[in-house]
Amino acid sequence: MMPKPNLLIVTQLISAVALVVIITVAAIQRSHSDVHERQPLTITEHDPLAHELIRCRALSTKTADDKACKAAWAESRRRFFEMASKKAADTQSTEPQPP
Repeated sequence: MMPKPNLLIVTQLISAVALVVIITVAAIQRSHSDVHERQPLTITEHDPLAHELIRCRALSTKTADDKACKAAWAESRRRFFEMASKKAADTQSTEPQPP
């Protein structure tokens, strides 16, 4: 049993539209991920820790054996958690106290 010609045309049209949508979504995702990969790491000019972290990032797996990188990562974690705890303390101090 042969499908009706109109049904065949509609099926082909739907398939073509679906293919175009899939290709468009794939292209958008690819270009979106490329943008994130190309963005440079922003650092302040006079922050030696940031420069050291960039150097360590370039070492990749060799970082585990580099004492300077271990120290830089430890300092980075300390700064991060120090800022997070200060932010939490500021948030708590600005909240109204119940009577």
